[in-house]
Amino acid sequence: MPTVMSVGVFVAIRGPDNSFLLVKHAYGERKWSLPGGKLEQGELVPNGGQRETLEEAGVIVQIIRQVGIFSLRKTFGIAILLEGRIIGGKLKPDNKETSDCGFFKIDELRQEEIYPAQLSLLMWADATEGRTMSVYGWLSVPPTPKP
Repeated sequence: MPTVMSVGVFVAIRGPDNSFLLVKHAYGERKWSLPGGKLEQGELVPNGGQRETLEEAGVIVQIIRQVGIFSLRKTFGIAILLEGRIIGGKLKPDNKETSDCGFFKIDELRQEEIYPAQLSLLMWADATEGRTMSVYGWLSVPPTPKP
């Protein structure tokens, strides 16, 4: 059986006081995550980030930059992290995939409330603020290699 590589795209959206937009999954472990998910076949990366953010959080985003590309340690795949800013829509969960959404500071989150890979993505986004070059690493807490 052929191995299928998964490609996920996630969007870090900064809010007031260095907070980030997170969505709470309405399935599985019901933890907090950046808006995002699986890239659809033939879909451009920025379009996937915009689609996932609109579906999960109800907001329209403009993609500002690609933060980085990260190898997954537990599965065969990669996660692409984008940074975006809200330009429209209304912040609200879809009540299918997501049950809640809001802005949180990294230090306000308890580790058991957020998926470890998502915490790593948040840490990467925070540590690379203002960079123009994409970074590469693994999704670990703390991020490796160091941002």
